[in-house]
Amino acid sequence: MIQRVQTAYLLLCAGCLAGFLALPSSRELGAGSLGLLGIMAFGLAALAASLVSVALYGRRRLQRKLIVAGQVLTVGLLAVLYGSFYVRGGSVRTAEGMDVGLLVSLGLPLLAYVTLFLARRAVTRDIRLVRSMDRLR
Repeated sequence: MIQRVQTAYLLLCAGCLAGFLALPSSRELGAGSLGLLGIMAFGLAALAASLVSVALYGRRRLQRKLIVAGQVLTVGLLAVLYGSFYVRGGSVRTAEGMDVGLLVSLGLPLLAYVTLFLARRAVTRDIRLVRSMDRLR
């Protein structure tokens, strides 16, 4: 019952990261094989952290630590992603207008970080709630 909100946030984060990794434009963003390797490594590790933390609903402190690790991995993903995008000299503008696929590929990891932040905040709120309930006993 307590875990509803964080589970929704963590599953939304996993969906964002899985969608990002599935998009073909996310593979094109790597400036070379090293950029693509970094994007895939950080993306898969952050996806695994968010999915594993869903299962840790009984151990809230460990769940919060894993969510923080997922946030760090997502920041690493963003650094590699935007770094390789900058090195490539990329732009979301094309001759026909905006490249929506590329724009979505750049935005999904940001949304994943925001949902991880919200999940960590909800877990912290639950930790405080359980601690206050134990104090009343």
